[in-house]
Amino acid sequence: MLSSQQKLAIAATLYRKGCIRQKIDALLTFLHNYVRFENPEFNHIFKQQLDQITGKKNTMGIIEYIRQQRLEEAQEVAREEARTEKEISVVKNLLSDTDFSTGKIAAIAGVSIEFVEKIRQGKH
Repeated sequence: MLSSQQKLAIAATLYRKGCIRQKIDALLTFLHNYVRFENPEFNHIFKQQLDQITGKKNTMGIIEYIRQQRLEEAQEVAREEARTEKEISVVKNLLSDTDFSTGKIAAIAGVSIEFVEKIRQGKH
């Protein structure tokens, strides 16, 4: 079992070394939620000291962390879908309004030749 000082040392080291924030948050969430102290008051103290190290007013619990991760993933999926729809629209417009080659359309739209071919064949 880790002591509170060991857990805090891990957290402080990660922040000083400039690790990716998402990885730090995941590890700290793991430490907070799964590496527990025998005395529940020490868990509370750890959370407060961790907030001081990270500059947070309130460290996320595992439920809040999972919600935040799901929200970020959903936003990324939505951005990807919007980007794909825009690419499809651009390619369709170029196919119907120009006599450009497949390669030129792909280059203009920033997509692969295969992508343009799928749209040309009505598969997208």
